[in-house]
Amino acid sequence: VYPSSAMSVTAYDEDAAGVVLSASSLRVTELQSGHPAQTYEVRLLSEPTSAVTVTVTLEGLSDGFNASWLSSPSEWPVVLTFPAGASWATAQSVTVRAQDDSVAHSSDALFRVSHAVSSSDGRYNGGSVAVLPSSSLNGTIEEDDVAGVALSVGSLSVTEGDASGATYRVTLLSRPAAGEWVRVQVSADVGSSSWLTASPSELVFGAGNWSSGAEVRVTASQDSVAEDTASATLTHAVTASSGSVYGPGTAVYPSSAMSVTAYDEDAAG
Repeated sequence: VYPSSAMSVTAYDEDAAGVVLSASSLRVTELQSGHPAQTYEVRLLSEPTSAVTVTVTLEGLSDGFNASWLSSPSEWPVVLTFPAGASWATAQSVTVRAQDDSVAHSSDALFRVSHAVSSSDGRYNGGSVAVLPSSSLNGTIEEDDVAGVALSVGSLSVTEGDASGATYRVTLLSRPAAGEWVRVQVSADVGSSSWLTASPSELVFGAGNWSSGAEVRVTASQDSVAEDTASATLTHAVTASSGSVYGPGTAVYPSSAMSVTAYDEDAAG
């Protein structure tokens, strides 16, 4: 039985003054497909003599946390008003949704949502009002973006002396943070560097061109030796500005080593 065959149940006294939250923590992800926003309800335990206001505030616990990382609620603080009278018992909901920013972070983002209660009804005013299970909910935004470099092909074929050569595109899998840059250097192996050329040999990506990528053209120079084919390898090395999640260990897909086959136009065939 998942998560456990034993389910804990908490009973609250509906005659006492207090606020009840239907959640004890929050967990959302940037990847919205199949991972809906998390909604929790806020309700009063007993009827107040005058309107009760519950103010919901957001606090970032991770370095650099920004409220824009959550697309819902659209504005903070969130103010919930429970009127005195027949509708006091109607629960009100708060929906928390993550904003997909396309930026790969080194870890999940942590935040806290707090609830403050106020009213002219003394039982529902101030910090002594019980908020159950806790006045603060710790939340997590699960990171769905990864640092990576994508090559449009895994291998290439070129003909010696053909100036048009063959092309492929290089893109990043996630957007560098504002002010950061990512450099991809393309180089031929030692045995082929004298006749195989990749242009440009250095690509620089930032927030503006990470997804559109850049084209690399590969050409092989003509020689006088008749041979059917020659093989070479183009290597893709990644460096980045300080603090970036990109760097020398960044994965390149399908591989950082691209095999190149050069056909000799001098050969018979």
